[in-house]
Amino acid sequence: MATKVAEVRQQNKLHKLQLKEQRRHEEAELRLSLSEAPTDGRVVGRQIIMECWECNEKVFSREEVERALLEAVRRANANLLATYIHEFQPQGISAVAVIAESHIFIHTWPEMGFIAFDAFTCGEEAIPEEAAKVVKEIFQPRRVKIYELQRGRWP
Repeated sequence: MATKVAEVRQQNKLHKLQLKEQRRHEEAELRLSLSEAPTDGRVVGRQIIMECWECNEKVFSREEVERALLEAVRRANANLLATYIHEFQPQGISAVAVIAESHIFIHTWPEMGFIAFDAFTCGEEAIPEEAAKVVKEIFQPRRVKIYELQRGRWP
């Protein structure tokens, strides 16, 4: 029994050493990639992620979600390429607008009164904040949390 315990301890030590070496290697790769990163502060785009709780009854309506999606594209000054809307059973809707600048998503969880919204836009002309405003206006959430990401910017 003592021999088996010693073997397991030795295996654990070896495993920890391997993990430590792997972490060192990954950190070295990260330092290398960061040293090659552009330093001019450019970004490829901006992404607005919004969580909306306690939305009104329109969160159940495919028509209202579609209306919100199309108006969000228009108000964001984006160029619509395609839309797709899927209704889940017994409830819930996922709607996506593929835009020339990237995408706008609206996902609903009506049973929770919740919407997850995402607008990612590239270029200088599109305004993802305006798309988010549309969702707030139509679904009137009582609580909202918004995140903004600058995509493609190196730390």
